Amino acid sequence: MAADYASSFPFCRCSAGPSPFSVSPNVRPGGRGQFCFTLRAVRPAQGCTDYCCTKAGLHKIEINVKPECNVFGDVVKATVNGAPTKVGAALQRPPNAAPAANATVLAITQLGLNVAAADGAVVCVTLSLNKNQRGCTDLDALCVPPPGAPAGTCSVALFDSSNECCPQATARVCYSLAITGRPEPEPEPPLRYSPQTCADAAAVIAGAMADAIAAQGVLVIEDFALASCSDDEVRVCATFFSSEEATAIQPQVDAVLEAFRQEAAAGCGPGSYGYTQAISIAGADGSPDCLGGWRCPPKAGYTVLWDTNWDGLPTSPGGWLSAEAAEALCNSDSRCTHWNNFGYYLLGGVRGYFSYGGLCTYVKAGRELFLTQTTGYYCGSATASYVTTSDQPLSALLPLTRITARAGFILEEVKSSFGTGAYYAGPTHGGYVGSGSNFVDLTTVTITQVRTCCAGGSWGNGAQTVQMRTSTGSIVYAGSTTVCSTPQTWVNVPAGYSFAGVQTQSIANPTDNFVHRIAFVFTGCPPKAGYTVLWDTNWDGLPTSTGGQLSAAAAEALCNSDSRCTHWNNFGYYLLGGVRGYFNYGGLCTYVKAGRELFVTQTTGYYCGSATASYVTTSDQPLSALLPLTRITARAGFILEEVKSSFGPGAYYAGPTHGGYVGSGSNFVDLTTVTITQVRTCCAGGSWGNGAQTVQMRTSTGSIVYAGSTTVCSTPQTWVNVPAGYSFAGVQTQSIANPTDNFVHRIAFVFTAPFPSPPPPPSPNPPQPPPAVALQLSSSIFCGSSATAYDAIDSDEDLARLFPANRITGRAGFILEELRTYFDNNNQVGLLHGGYGNSGSNAVDLTAVTITQVRTCCAGGSWGNGAQTIQMRTSTGSIVYAGSTTVCSTPQTWVNVPAGYKFSGVKTWSMSSTTSNYIHRIQFVFAQR
Repeated sequence: MAADYASSFPFCRCSAGPSPFSVSPNVRPGGRGQFCFTLRAVRPAQGCTDYCCTKAGLHKIEINVKPECNVFGDVVKATVNGAPTKVGAALQRPPNAAPAANATVLAITQLGLNVAAADGAVVCVTLSLNKNQRGCTDLDALCVPPPGAPAGTCSVALFDSSNECCPQATARVCYSLAITGRPEPEPEPPLRYSPQTCADAAAVIAGAMADAIAAQGVLVIEDFALASCSDDEVRVCATFFSSEEATAIQPQVDAVLEAFRQEAAAGCGPGSYGYTQAISIAGADGSPDCLGGWRCPPKAGYTVLWDTNWDGLPTSPGGWLSAEAAEALCNSDSRCTHWNNFGYYLLGGVRGYFSYGGLCTYVKAGRELFLTQTTGYYCGSATASYVTTSDQPLSALLPLTRITARAGFILEEVKSSFGTGAYYAGPTHGGYVGSGSNFVDLTTVTITQVRTCCAGGSWGNGAQTVQMRTSTGSIVYAGSTTVCSTPQTWVNVPAGYSFAGVQTQSIANPTDNFVHRIAFVFTGCPPKAGYTVLWDTNWDGLPTSTGGQLSAAAAEALCNSDSRCTHWNNFGYYLLGGVRGYFNYGGLCTYVKAGRELFVTQTTGYYCGSATASYVTTSDQPLSALLPLTRITARAGFILEEVKSSFGPGAYYAGPTHGGYVGSGSNFVDLTTVTITQVRTCCAGGSWGNGAQTVQMRTSTGSIVYAGSTTVCSTPQTWVNVPAGYSFAGVQTQSIANPTDNFVHRIAFVFTAPFPSPPPPPSPNPPQPPPAVALQLSSSIFCGSSATAYDAIDSDEDLARLFPANRITGRAGFILEELRTYFDNNNQVGLLHGGYGNSGSNAVDLTAVTITQVRTCCAGGSWGNGAQTIQMRTSTGSIVYAGSTTVCSTPQTWVNVPAGYKFSGVKTWSMSSTTSNYIHRIQFVFAQR
């Protein structure tokens, strides 16, 4: 910290310890932008003899507010007991605030109140907008809330005339002993708390805390006492002069919580079976959580999960003993993987974990769900003495779902949350107090790269922020979104892994306990020879496939030895047979045996770069063989810096990072909305090692979409046709590993097609079709050109002879892109006519109407005079459409449906080329019925 500046509220060097003055935590709204609060002035319940306690008066009140509220004009007024203050309230920058803090306070000064005058005085502040309608008119907009507090919570400091004393808001904390879960049905009598239970609990807590308060010399306004008693909760509360005072007794708080836990466990019996009781301590009435409770003592050789239960595999047996006996069994039996404070134990694996109030679950070391990797440290000093805090133990058991940070110029605090709903809070990294916080919901993004920034010559070169790049190329932040003195290298999330938290080093004392050094933790699925691994993924087996569940090791061994086995996963499931596809399943590592992929792949030769240079190769091919490519993202300036493919529904599965050079913005193409027919790249020529510059993709409509630059193309390469029957499925690239050259030097393109299906088994002789009916092709041929040789001719004639038509569907924009007729109540599907484009479709139910006339419209001088729609007039005179309901450039003659016949489909002429495979010519088919 700079010698003359303060980076945290109240932004000055003063005693934040006890004094007689405090502020009631409750605010009373007065209407029209006014809020009021009450001052309190009482002597400590236990001795305090320094100046701030005995002599100081109340000179000034400051509230920590947002800088954007400090606008030009008279926008704030204050009164004390209804009378205007001697000096008007003002929004101002604190003179001793560190520049990086960007601090603003609302100051009410020249109060001149002694203890008697201050106690019970009501201070009202009125907020308004200036003439430009700028300003903050409510507490949500005005106040910078304390860390962890909701919007609208304000931090207040009270100063004496010398500015030596600045006590902040009092801290009220409460123990809560509660029944949080009940069996169904409940026993008779049900478990409930009586007034005697409440009194006994309060006596135990008050006695233990009084001893701790006396031993530590902590100053309180109100000692611990029973605050409320109901049949399902006991609350015992105290009010401390400040959060700093309260934190001094944290060790004694832990001891009280553990004593209650042991007493509850000892009292387990028939009358309490099935009930969940939880004891906790936290801030109350808007006070911060300055005291916290660990209800689960650590155990050597185990990771402890509090308020958590396991979801055991069906093949994992277990039992119920006392907690001590369950622990002893798990220590001695290698099969035992988990035990808890209710005395349950488990022999075998788990699917996962879920919230369960009051339960302490112990997971044996080496029996975690996920494999972890941790990077080296960034920032700080390699020689300093630090305290280490790591998310790794929790990362190995639960998915990271949220990361929260507080930062100004320096990264003050980081906290990771795990599990569904982010219910499981990880350890606190750092803890330095001063700035506001933000968080990233990691369930909504896929993180592909992470990095931090270092402070350089100040703040011990500490870390400043956590920056995370997502699969779409955007950057999200835990901590500052603007401060970055010395940016560090981006770290790729390893293939097969997910970003899972941080490991940090800090200094324990409260003036330096910001985040000095930071490393990143990843979790994933270890590779296995002979298999492709899919993380966070499950299979959708064919109905004819069989399988079962063993331990993960046994499932792997079975799949290695049994040629019928195609898949296994870390939950111990295995599959004998094929799959329809794959879907997202958090925490699951699926292993697919080589040769049992869904798709056959082709990869082109390389473009750009050098044929003789030494490169590192990265390929989408293993994933392309299993999952459809749904998005391709790239970052490029003059050179193609990075490419990342995403696979599966919702692009949930992130492929490997190609390149990784940092510099430019990114873009992406959603491949679920287009059909790619050609691909190419451009090479840089004599600069940048002749590296690749972009990925250009031509769609079935003829448009070009880009992953990377839309304008740079020094040396365009030949367009590569997507082979017939294949789809564009990703890229294979070559790069140089060092960070100054790790752009995409060479690129090849990957295509996939479904594996040919095996011949079906012989089927019984089909039933005899109904007798053929007379067919009349009475219409003329419309649109197109009689002089053109069309190579795609499709007709509904054969099906129309045998079955009644029941539905016709069309897709059209300006041109009729596609038609299909359905017969025999949709049991017989007609040929696809056309196939061009991706416009919207419509359908006509031919069983609900009687068609009396049909016609089409031709495009005229454009689109080869192709057909645009089918219009059908019904027996009621209304017109229904297959295709466009509005486009009709050149309407053709209405064709009457012959007497005794029904409209039964079409015959069309088209081109097989993907750029011309719309419907050029059309003829109407009628069948006698």
